[in-house]
Amino acid sequence: MKNSKVLRKMKKLHWHSIIILVLFYVSGCSPRIHHNDSFYNYSGDFDYLRFPLIKPYYMDFMDDDYDWGLGLYGFEAPSPNDNWTYSVIYGISKLSVVDGVIMAYSPYVSNRADENIRENFLHWFVIVPDERIEIGFETEGEFLDYIHRLGLQQPEWLNPFDVFKEFEQTGCLEWMPDCD
Repeated sequence: MKNSKVLRKMKKLHWHSIIILVLFYVSGCSPRIHHNDSFYNYSGDFDYLRFPLIKPYYMDFMDDDYDWGLGLYGFEAPSPNDNWTYSVIYGISKLSVVDGVIMAYSPYVSNRADENIRENFLHWFVIVPDERIEIGFETEGEFLDYIHRLGLQQPEWLNPFDVFKEFEQTGCLEWMPDCD
């Protein structure tokens, strides 16, 4: 009889411990800052990594082949070479967000594209959400000329994984509203 009571108490204690651990885990996984706009709160699901840039843009970790990706909306690209269309920028290794402008670099080249396209793949990107501009460049020089015309200097590049880790820990990134 006594063993039965002890066993029930141990089971009860065991389940209470599990519930407390789950609560600690869940509370530790949510961003510390809750933004008024829910777009800036979401960081992906358990096996899905995401962080917000400037609404409506965000970065997703696609997989080991495509690395970090940035979905585009197909706005008109004001470029001398307007014949490119990208729906996603794959393989982003460097990122910067300054004064409402998103800048990204990707060394990715699709091996499924025609040879002519592979030779002219765009690697440097500028997105200005407020002006509905999405533009890509083949060379760093073209990219730098364009951002200088926007009044920006050489960007301070960030690694997307580092940005994701900061967002997961703090719920904030310097370009987000409600973050100082």
